Amino acid sequence: MKINQTFVNEAVRRSVLVAYNEDTRQLDFRAMSPVSIDVAVKIMAEALGVSENEEGYNSFKPSILRKLPKGSQIILAREGSVCVYVQGNVKNTVKADEHEYIEDRYPLRNVTRLWWD
Repeated sequence: MKINQTFVNEAVRRSVLVAYNEDTRQLDFRAMSPVSIDVAVKIMAEALGVSENEEGYNSFKPSILRKLPKGSQIILAREGSVCVYVQGNVKNTVKADEHEYIEDRYPLRNVTRLWWD
């Protein structure tokens, strides 16, 4: 059975908007499905009410996700702070600064967690 990615993207978008909305915020949220880099950037810009190149909540700039390896699949999250899970080792593609943290959350599954605090 083929999955309709447009449907999945919209479902992820809606759930992220709820998680990041001040009235309905969810501080322990993880989207149910991964999305592409381009889709993730657009969703996060909308959720934070900024352009792709503007800093939003916790100094997160959605366009930073474009530094991830091409073809990366991203699970958008909110775990107190802006958070994403990326399949693969991305430690050398996105450099941590004073607001950003990187960890190999699930090294056996080759998933890296990035968050901004």
